[in-house]
Amino acid sequence: MAFSATIEFSGNWSGTDDDYDNHESSLSDDEMKPLVKSILLLSGMDNPPLLMPAIFKTLSAAMQDSDETIVVTKGIHQRNDKVHFNIKIKGLVPVYHVFVGPGDNVEVESSPAIAGWGISQSNVGKTIKRTLFEYKTTGLSIVTGGNVCLLWPAQFSQLSELEKPLGRKRSTSFSIGNSTIVQNYVPKSADFF
Repeated sequence: MAFSATIEFSGNWSGTDDDYDNHESSLSDDEMKPLVKSILLLSGMDNPPLLMPAIFKTLSAAMQDSDETIVVTKGIHQRNDKVHFNIKIKGLVPVYHVFVGPGDNVEVESSPAIAGWGISQSNVGKTIKRTLFEYKTTGLSIVTGGNVCLLWPAQFSQLSELEKPLGRKRSTSFSIGNSTIVQNYVPKSADFF
């Protein structure tokens, strides 16, 4: 099935939250919409398999329902480590983290440049062509009761694979990178079930 839901943006989706920007890219509302829609391209999201956790089935169903609304609550952030944006189904509490990575290079042609920050005077009025990468959706996560983190798709199983700590204060954002290793800890087989 196809993406049928309405996409909205919360009032502060691209503003600031405490010390950090809520949106660290220059993507507009219209440029974010294809990223939201691309969630259905993740393995199993368009037709959820039997073993998919119910919380991801709920998101899949909402995205394919014209009566539902998906709200972008926070734009692309944490670009130094686990790049993601946040969404939720309107009227429901859980917030989904939608992870993105670099996709294909695309040619971008701007409208005639106007004077302002980052534009040299010699480029004002000119059309500028540049090559940028296009973000692609790579996985989903959600924190459920008891700080249990569920991930989808199955191949997207280790958030630590995305971690590239740069010493930035992480605030309350969940992350394996926020954990510390217990010295001399030997896991028991029961710890994995």
